Amino acid sequence: MARLFLKGKRGTVAIQVALILPILIIIVLGAFEVWKILYVKQTLNDAVYQGVRFLAMRPNYPNIRGEVEALVRRSASLNSFVGEEALSTAPLLFEVLIDNGDGRCFGGDPYDPFKPAHVSITVIYRWTLGKGLSGWAFPENSFLGFMKLPNLKLVVSAGGPVLCERQVPVLEGMVMGSP
Repeated sequence: MARLFLKGKRGTVAIQVALILPILIIIVLGAFEVWKILYVKQTLNDAVYQGVRFLAMRPNYPNIRGEVEALVRRSASLNSFVGEEALSTAPLLFEVLIDNGDGRCFGGDPYDPFKPAHVSITVIYRWTLGKGLSGWAFPENSFLGFMKLPNLKLVVSAGGPVLCERQVPVLEGMVMGSP
């Protein structure tokens, strides 16, 4: 009887599938999670870029910090994974930091072509792993619903020089080759 059991090949494919399928599912879900994180990070990168661009174009705009923060939040809220968390005022989920180093370029500081202000915008977003899957894969009343997945902190920062008065030196009356 034992010889027949060891020689029989029936059911081996089912056993192989039962052993390999959970690993494949974890790989696919992990790849999907990595894609979502990269997508959110790219969205935050674009939102920060829009904020830095706004600062570079209008450094003396009234309430510049509030306008830039609102612009960054609106740009980030277009991503369905970030969504309403970017529009909420809860700093634990979505935080926008605007730093201008030496305090220049906010409030009509004089133009200095040799020392432009360096402004950086940092967005800190706390991403919960499995966020897109948690609603249908692990509902609250299921046996896996007790698992609390850790938060991942996505930090995106960008910056650049900002000329305070946007005065661009223009050379007038010079033609190449003239004395």
